[in-house]
Amino acid sequence: MKLPIVLCEGIGDSLFILSLIPHQRLAQLGIRFEVYYDSPLHPSSPYWFVYRLLKELIAKLPHLELMETPPTPSIRRRYQILQRLFRRRYIYVNSQRSARWEGRIWHGLQGVLGVRPYYAIAVAPKTPLPPTSKHRLLIHTHLDGAPFKRWKMESWIEVIQALLTGSNADKIEVWVLEWNAEAIHVLRQRMPQIMWLKEYAADFGELVALTASMDLFVGVDSWTKYVAAWNCIPSVIIIPSHLENAHCGRLEALTCVDWLFNGIFKHPLMKVIGIEIRGDKVEYSLDSMDQLSPVTVIEQIEKLHLLAGSSNPQATSKTQSVTE
Repeated sequence: MKLPIVLCEGIGDSLFILSLIPHQRLAQLGIRFEVYYDSPLHPSSPYWFVYRLLKELIAKLPHLELMETPPTPSIRRRYQILQRLFRRRYIYVNSQRSARWEGRIWHGLQGVLGVRPYYAIAVAPKTPLPPTSKHRLLIHTHLDGAPFKRWKMESWIEVIQALLTGSNADKIEVWVLEWNAEAIHVLRQRMPQIMWLKEYAADFGELVALTASMDLFVGVDSWTKYVAAWNCIPSVIIIPSHLENAHCGRLEALTCVDWLFNGIFKHPLMKVIGIEIRGDKVEYSLDSMDQLSPVTVIEQIEKLHLLAGSSNPQATSKTQSVTE
């Protein structure tokens, strides 16, 4: 039996969609999935790069098959039915009647399949990272990302140098994830102690797996926040306002913010900079990355380190798997 999954747009969007359905759990029942990418595919398209990365990830998941043709209207309808079955009941609920109906299905599935708000995508790395007694802290600088998500390089350098020279310097091993070649060259030249994660990853599937092996995470709104949440990694997530970004107009109302960010705001190990929740109202509090102070980020990282405790958090918090 094969079921469809339809991905679209960016890496984060596609990982988010993949995490809505427990495909790895259903694969244990013999169910396989055909994965479609519903964005323009042409070498000149910005989505061509995303498609190639997803292809590397999906190649490591034998129950998924990436299709080279776009989804037909029939395939889209079948996927929408599948997604509706597993999504959280308050997503896009427009009436009390539908809320009650979806709520009954939601609670019933919890007992049958162990339904979760999201499902970790588990990928085992071919070569684990070098062993260490320190906490591995991954910083996703994202200097190759959308302009409104880019923080000044000097600000990142200030944060990293504070970690390398602070009171916890002997307890933290700093890793950096950055795809901009010029940026990583400058960062490593200024701070030769940092480790570059991409050097250890042969492809995107490996990069996802190695990100999952971190103990602490800091990053601007990107695909990495989902991997951190899936693996219960204490994290600081920086989310600048999307209101001036036409491409992200779907976020303007923020009425479904807990869905859009896959439960991250209610995750006890996640500290979010840039979003404030007051009762039922959700607001952006960081109009631009220029307003963010390195001191604020450093303070939040220090809180994460205390949260992780004296022992390796992989031996404690990560045992509470979200894949069950």
